[in-house]
Amino acid sequence: MKTISLMLARFCLCAWFGAASLFVVTAVAEVSHPTFDSATRDELAKLRFPQYYTFGFSLVCLGLIFGWVARNHPVLGARRMKVFFALTIVALLMMVADYFWIYSTLVSMLALSARPANFHSYHKASMYINSASLALVLVSSLLISWSGRRADGK
Repeated sequence: MKTISLMLARFCLCAWFGAASLFVVTAVAEVSHPTFDSATRDELAKLRFPQYYTFGFSLVCLGLIFGWVARNHPVLGARRMKVFFALTIVALLMMVADYFWIYSTLVSMLALSARPANFHSYHKASMYINSASLALVLVSSLLISWSGRRADGK
């Protein structure tokens, strides 16, 4: 059970990093495409981001759960797992904070006919928080994926 859970924790966190990276590349290509007007870009953001957050919350939570089940696996050191859990929990908390306090505010601003002056500061904050959260997920996925020595030295 621990080996399967370790594999699934590794998979979930690596999958989220890859999916989020692809999402960012695609989103940047869409918003910089010259044929899309502002209204189309707003609609694309409203369509994309709910799935982004749902997918991210699901994979990071599953990564934590499977990591918890695998925490005493022979190839995982206690210190490495403590750092793994700390980084992954902080990344998840950042995602939750971004969703409830920044993204939700941005969506309500998109419904207005004119964007408020603080729209760009919220957008930049969301970009920075998402980048930091994704960096933490990358490091935590590397920590849990790194090959370690078994307790018996083999």
